[in-house]
Amino acid sequence: MVRLLAAVLVHVASPVKLIESVARLVTDTIIVTDRLILPPGDALCRLAPAAGNSNTDTWWEFSPTFFDQYLELIGFRNRTYTEHEALYVRAGQKLPMFTIVARR
Repeated sequence: MVRLLAAVLVHVASPVKLIESVARLVTDTIIVTDRLILPPGDALCRLAPAAGNSNTDTWWEFSPTFFDQYLELIGFRNRTYTEHEALYVRAGQKLPMFTIVARR
């Protein structure tokens, strides 16, 4: 069974719990795709809303390495990483994205 998490993890209060819940249902492959906000490198996660900004639709900013490392820790040993762009229709602009395809 394959599961896809597409541009949702930055919008939930506990993305790690969501990944864990989905991973329990996956027999083979999980796909994570989201905005490329922080560059690959260190496994980073930071809270987006703050007293000094008006951010109300995004909880988190992640590096793709954060998800890659976490997926490996929960048993997805075979992972591939790609970068691409997606059209954000409401803003009329292309956004940088990443995708991790992880297999048990």
